[in-house]
Parts: sequence; structure tokens; C-alpha cells
Amino acid sequence: LLARYLHEARPDVVTGFFWHIPWPNPEIFRICPMKHELLEGILANDLVGFHIRYHRDNFLATVDQELECRIDREHLAVMRRGHRTRARAFPISVDFEAISRDATSAEVEAVMAEMRDWVALRGARAICVGVDRFDYTKGIVERLRAFDRLLELHPEFKGQVVFLQAGEPSRTHIEEYRRLNEEVDALVEEINWKHGTETWTPVSLVRRPLRYQEVLALYRLASVMVVSSLHDGMNQVSKEFEYLTKFY
Repeated sequence: LLARYLHEARPDVVTGFFWHIPWPNPEIFRICPMKHELLEGILANDLVGFHIRYHRDNFLATVDQELECRIDREHLAVMRRGHRTRARAFPISVDFEAISRDATSAEVEAVMAEMRDWVALRGARAICVGVDRFDYTKGIVERLRAFDRLLELHPEFKGQVVFLQAGEPSRTHIEEYRRLNEEVDALVEEINWKHGTETWTPVSLVRRPLRYQEVLALYRLASVMVVSSLHDGMNQVSKEFEYLTKFY
């Protein structure tokens, strides 16, 4: 509700708000218990941004169904109580030149040398990597089950391929996220018990914040980058990895 308070104190101030996650369709949003307060707070801004047009259109449709207002579809704006809020899509990308430059730095080369000596990666002919926050929207459980299935269908990959899931624990004070971490731990233990050997561990977790140089090093070491979000906005991992694979 901050934008409303700002405008009450300083009507001359222009405010913008960026919604960083997918906006649901009206049928899903309608179950939100504080839906009107949320919409009122967002519409107090002069500009609201979304990752893609689909999310912006969902927002406009939601406002149209939930509030007394006028939707200006030609100019993609909402008129309510004399205030005009523009809604726009701002697809984002990555800094290709900076990534290319940084990935070839001596620091990244040194980190790669350290990672090659990690017990989890020793002797692997192919490395599969996931880089995500430990969030239930990222499909981490699903990708681990997919890797388990891969080893069941293709036992010849055993001892040859490893999967490394890296990322920072997220919102562990929330019960849903705690359950996710517990499920991931149990699944990794099950896969390693079922398929692992004395000299080969199929799946490893790196649960800590990764430095930028470490992320680039993982990209360069990876044979496969797994991006399996169940629902996401603009996921940058695939863009960063795709660009690097053109050169390495």
C-alpha cells in the first residue's frame, strides 16, 4: 500500500511498481483473501510493469472483473477514482557482453579448476546442473525425479553422469518452503542410495549463495543445464547458459 501513502503525502511524486512473478488469470486470483487491498495498492502507482504481455493482460482482466473501474485497452491503462495507472510489459534479457568477458576471466578459470576437484564431480564425463533458489515453483523435485528415471531407463549412464543442484535456500521460515527442502533432501538420499556406488554419487546439492564467478564456472562446466520451472516470469538462467555454450 506504499504508493497510496506516498501520493497522499506528495501528490506530485510519480511512482512505478514492477511485479516480478507471473500474474495469474482472474479465476485463480479471485480466491486471494486480500485481493481488493492488493489491487488497490498496485493501482495507486502511475506505472505497473510485468515480465511479459500475458501477465499484463491477466492483470488488466483481473482488475476489470474485481473493481469498479474503466479499462483503456488502447492505451493499456486503468482509470479508477480519477487516477490513471498504465500497465506495461518489460521483457528483460542479460548483458551478453559482460557475461562473455567475465566468463573468460582468470578468476572464473581458477574457480573451474577448484570445482573439477570437487568429490561430487570427479570422473564425471557429463555434468548436469540446476541453478535456482530452492523455491517450489522451480520444479526441483520434478527434475530430480526425471534424473532418477533417466538412470532407470539408461543404466549405462551410471558412473558417467552426475547432477549438481546449486542454489540458495529461500524463505525457510515458511512451512511450505521447509517441506520442499525436506522433500528434496529425502529424494536426493533415495536416488543416491538406489543408484550410487562407492566411487560415484549421482546427485549432489550445493545449498548456499553462489558468487557470480561460481555461477559462470558452473555454466562452463555443465554439459546440460536443467531449467524446469513449473511457472516463472523471465528466467535468466537459460539465456545466460545458452549464450555461453555458443563459445565453449
